[in-house]
Amino acid sequence: MLPASTIRIRLVGEELRRHREAAGWSLVEVSRRIGIDITKLSRMETGQYNQKCDEVAGLLAIYGIKGEDRKQLLELSRSADRPGLWQRSSSSLAQRIATLRILESRATKIINFESEVIPGLLQTVPYAQALMSNVGMVDEELIGDRVAARIARQGVLRKSGAPHFCAIIAENALHNIIGDKEILREQLGYLAEASRRSTINLRVIPRSVGNHPGFDGPFLRLQFTNRPSVIMLPNRTSTLFLEADEDRQLYNRALVELLAVALDHDESVALVRDLESRLA
Repeated sequence: MLPASTIRIRLVGEELRRHREAAGWSLVEVSRRIGIDITKLSRMETGQYNQKCDEVAGLLAIYGIKGEDRKQLLELSRSADRPGLWQRSSSSLAQRIATLRILESRATKIINFESEVIPGLLQTVPYAQALMSNVGMVDEELIGDRVAARIARQGVLRKSGAPHFCAIIAENALHNIIGDKEILREQLGYLAEASRRSTINLRVIPRSVGNHPGFDGPFLRLQFTNRPSVIMLPNRTSTLFLEADEDRQLYNRALVELLAVALDHDESVALVRDLESRLA
């Protein structure tokens, strides 16, 4: 395990790699230009090394990165060994989505609990569009871009070596009319079809279940090979990523309790199909 590797270290590394490739530099060329060993450069980009602020500044200068992008990366590198990350409204939506996509692309298992809506990784385009329109928190001209970004995230479940995805959904989410009944019917059909993939496990918590930890709200747990897991908590204007051991233990207990009261995969799919047929 690499306990020193935090979300911040991984994000800085990913951004350094992206900027290097965009500038057309190879690792060998950068190593010769800046005098950093190529193995160290590679470890910096893969998040296996706590990048020093002066090293990051030197690399950004070579890649021609200035302004706000440079400022934000340097701020991240200064606090890189600090666990957790709160990306607030001051961070752009693109940055918050990029962080999640980076983590999802590296994860070996993703568990998503949702109480009121279908998980984003399993939403259809019409459902996502209607959802963003319904909440009234997204300007109409931005909905298309946000939906495209959400659907693009779903590619992680179709790639070779896709992470195992466990969707734990409170039954209410299967009944909530998002858009109209036709949109919901198509969404339920897609959810059932997607759940046929061997890497997707669907678990529905019936309405008959009483109090459970899911009442505290939705969350994701991302698991990695040889790295500690990360808990992601979304809200309207920001995203909170948790890495502290006490946070992991709390959400691990919550997941155990949620899975204990949820229907198994086959029962869950059968319930989704039944609800879909009633909307036909």
